[in-house]
Amino acid sequence: MLGLGCPKQTFAKIATPQRFFFVIGIPRTGGTYLTKQLFRAANIDYKKVHNALAHDGFPHLSHLSFKGKANMHTNGLLQFAEYLTMVEIYFSKHGRLAYRNGVVVPKKFTKGVYYFDLIRELIGVNANYLLTLRHPLSICQSVIDKSGGMPEDRKYALRSAIERWVLDDWVHFGVPEQKVRQMGYVEALLGYWKRFHFQMAISGVVGMPTTRIVPYGAEAMTGAAGQLFEDFGVDIEPEEFKVAEPPEFQADEEAMAKQVVDEVEAFWKSLGLNFPREAIDLRF
Repeated sequence: MLGLGCPKQTFAKIATPQRFFFVIGIPRTGGTYLTKQLFRAANIDYKKVHNALAHDGFPHLSHLSFKGKANMHTNGLLQFAEYLTMVEIYFSKHGRLAYRNGVVVPKKFTKGVYYFDLIRELIGVNANYLLTLRHPLSICQSVIDKSGGMPEDRKYALRSAIERWVLDDWVHFGVPEQKVRQMGYVEALLGYWKRFHFQMAISGVVGMPTTRIVPYGAEAMTGAAGQLFEDFGVDIEPEEFKVAEPPEFQADEEAMAKQVVDEVEAFWKSLGLNFPREAIDLRF
């Protein structure tokens, strides 16, 4: 691992080789489940791991922006350096599982698609990537359930962290916040879903040799976890993965969702990438 800000000869004495497992996907796509299974394989209690190490809120990587005296690019670099320092300290003490000559380091990393060049530059070949995908209306229903229900007027509402990410995404693309707040709830989330998966494709992570795409669903999720356990040589079984009932939306919202999925599938295809449309359309 690269020791940012540390003398080379000093860092070399304390560095522990790591094998990162980054779980990358838009929220509500099963990333928490896979991250937990990775920690189980490493015999680490997921509930006792600090959020900054396990969850996707830190480091905060996003589109370049200037706020006050700081900018997102510099903040992202500094936070990623902090993350790597925490990894070194924590996994030097608690790392219990080795894979490909490194200690397994799991990380749920939604924002990894925005600065994937930074991840690839600093981590190099010492990483595996698990990309989680799910139908946008199923994600929409899950966000609705987590945020207090569909607003009565079916307009976008800002009540949760995910809804904040939706707003930030639209504003980044030049849409005034006031206009976003007048959008239909489903329309707002669909736009975020589309651009996130455009960014995922263009970042380069999809085509990495150590990338595995894991569509949402019990069979795919437990199957991926079981394959990881087999690769690691650990004798445990995947935990149950629970799925929700297929969501129901208005006809115009269904039509918008189909168009968005069509556009993402076509974009991936234009880059020579395979978008798992059949698995996505299962609508778990």
